[in-house]
Amino acid sequence: MTTVWILGDQLASAHPALAGLSRPDTRVLMVESKARGSLERYHQVKLVLVYSAMRHYAQELRAQGWQVDYHGLEEEHSFASALAAHTGQHRPSRLLLSEPNSFAETRAVEQLAARAGVPLSLLPSPAFLLPREEFREWAAGQPRLLMEPRFAR
Repeated sequence: MTTVWILGDQLASAHPALAGLSRPDTRVLMVESKARGSLERYHQVKLVLVYSAMRHYAQELRAQGWQVDYHGLEEEHSFASALAAHTGQHRPSRLLLSEPNSFAETRAVEQLAARAGVPLSLLPSPAFLLPREEFREWAAGQPRLLMEPRFAR
């Protein structure tokens, strides 16, 4: 069985990690984490909107026939404890995840998967125009990475 882990900022209508997978052989993991929500100083309304969007997205996936393992705030799970509970119950043979939007979150997810003993495959994120490797190649020649380098002095 394959687990597709979908993060709260990856609620794409055609999620790349679900493409080509069989619904009966796939479980979707989604986690509302207070720990993750407190890493940055997010406005509380933003968190409410993210969690609401996640819950609606999970309902849409279920309506499409996907099996969704959803861990809400009331369960007090961190990403680590939710992944441990999920892998303990479902024993996935692999974990698919669209690349998180930050390098720190990517490293964290890689470490969590390794700790859980589940092979992780990261797919290019549809949130960016270029795959990370292409961006790294381009960025290697840049003296500084700024949104508006022509105005930097």
